[in-house]
Amino acid sequence: MKSNNMEDSMLEVVEGEVEIMRSAYCEEFSDLREQDVWKVARPPEVRITLGPHHSQGGTLHAHVKVVLRIITGEGYPNKAASVHIESFSGLSDKEGEELYNQLQKKVYEFAESGMVVMLELCQHTQNYLSEHARPYTDSIYDEMVAEQESRRRADQKAEEEIQRQRELQEEAHRSTMQEEVARWVNQMCIVTTKKWIFFFIIHPRT
Repeated sequence: MKSNNMEDSMLEVVEGEVEIMRSAYCEEFSDLREQDVWKVARPPEVRITLGPHHSQGGTLHAHVKVVLRIITGEGYPNKAASVHIESFSGLSDKEGEELYNQLQKKVYEFAESGMVVMLELCQHTQNYLSEHARPYTDSIYDEMVAEQESRRRADQKAEEEIQRQRELQEEAHRSTMQEEVARWVNQMCIVTTKKWIFFFIIHPRT
């Protein structure tokens, strides 16, 4: 009975954290469980779009955003949540990686203490964006375009490599088929030749 009471109490804490985030971030917050076709109770899974703190908002920093996806499982908050940066803008790739590593460290630190972490991840992300936000200038734009072009080229290169491997596999398959056909034709020629030889042996010309 005591165990059930503890579980119910922890469930209230976890769901309470979700409601606090819903109230704090409004339309920027999504409880992904609400999209489930089968409404089966499960631990929270949320997506949230974050920018710098409001004091640093406005048009100068409107381009600075991070989309987090936080997935909790059975045993949360004593078991670490899973956090992913689904997308970001206004940060360099290096800064995006740095933020991700910091968030990963947070989830394990909080799990060791058995503390809910989702709200902390959001606040830490906003603090990071506030510290690294730069006004939207031509240089920032050029940097973002360069990074996007770099990612596009990397994706294109990966796609070309996949296509090259596919073509190699197709060529190998085609060669194998040609060898099989040639072997079959050769065998048929041998069989046909043997039949004619046998025919002439049985029916010699006079």
